[in-house]
Amino acid sequence: MNAIRSLVAVALLALAAAATAAGPRGIDTASISVGGERVRLFGVAAPDPEQTCEELRDNGPRRYPCGQHARAFLQSLVAGREPVCVREAADSATCYVDGTDVGLAMVEAGWAVARRDESARYLRAQDAARAAGRGLWLGSFDDPTLPAARPRR
Repeated sequence: MNAIRSLVAVALLALAAAATAAGPRGIDTASISVGGERVRLFGVAAPDPEQTCEELRDNGPRRYPCGQHARAFLQSLVAGREPVCVREAADSATCYVDGTDVGLAMVEAGWAVARRDESARYLRAQDAARAAGRGLWLGSFDDPTLPAARPRR
């Protein structure tokens, strides 16, 4: 199982490198660049690109660059494709790539969490990711929807 996770991590980082070559790309972990404009994904929050998290393993917790994993996953979603975005608020939009809701895909994979202050739209997907132990839910992380001074979840 650990070997599979390592292969997935390597694949995500390789996709992120390829994504920088052309087209829109994730510019952090919850925003993308569309037509030169930064668009924050509505209803989701993700770890800071430099954040590390703890993955719980059989031999104990292991720190890993979860922010980089979240950014790589976002970049893989938009690599070489032009998102279509629908403005939801002054600073955010729901964006789709090939008909897929990018925010929903981030939450389903466990690399973003639902922003309850904006919408309940992604709560079921978050609950499913948590129950399955996907992405951030493999261990512990600083919840990006909480102020930085608050304790870990």
